[in-house]
Amino acid sequence: MKSAIYPGSFDPMTLGHLDIIKRASKMFDHLTVSVLDNKAKNALFSVEERVSILKKATKGLPNVSVDSFSGLLVDYAKQKDIHVSVRGLRAVTDFEYELQIAQTNRKLSNGLLDTVFLTTSLEYAYLSSSSVKEIAAFHGDISQLVPDFVVDLVHDKYKGLANSINQTVFNLGWAVMGIPAAWFVTTYGSYWGYVYTFSITGALYLIGSTYFYFVFGRKFALKN
Repeated sequence: MKSAIYPGSFDPMTLGHLDIIKRASKMFDHLTVSVLDNKAKNALFSVEERVSILKKATKGLPNVSVDSFSGLLVDYAKQKDIHVSVRGLRAVTDFEYELQIAQTNRKLSNGLLDTVFLTTSLEYAYLSSSSVKEIAAFHGDISQLVPDFVVDLVHDKYKGLANSINQTVFNLGWAVMGIPAAWFVTTYGSYWGYVYTFSITGALYLIGSTYFYFVFGRKFALKN
């Protein structure tokens, strides 16, 4: 049985990835889509989430399975007894980088791991996971870039990040006002001291919330 691995970060999975998966699945008896667990990267989705997304996106492809790995691809391929790696190419710049990786993998595997390059379909030649994340961070429309069910998953990730920032602003406001609050209470008494403290803290939170709204919330409100 002729098998191949399609490795990648898939953070998030795009329609370009799905295009490569579908085409590679027609070339091989079995295709393993493998999510790289790279601890050095601050990923948007966890490895488990990416595996789940890929499984859902490829459920209609019976000869495609989804897995994850860490470490060197050559070691993972040897463990799976697979000798072909599939990679997608969008442009010449991709080829220069991927060629070096392919040659390195062949050297490290003593010639046992070869790489098959598939050029991305023209409609996805511009597409990358990085561009999807950048567009989503500014609440742009990514519905033509990722599978339908992934759209809300990506936006929810950025909405959660935005809420975390808003909460951090709130907590910092109270933390910063600790020492000034003590001075206000000592100088003006408990009543006016707390009035000044709460007024200034409220103003800081209002400024932070306004910034949050224009940077994160406004477009979400319009979108929903």
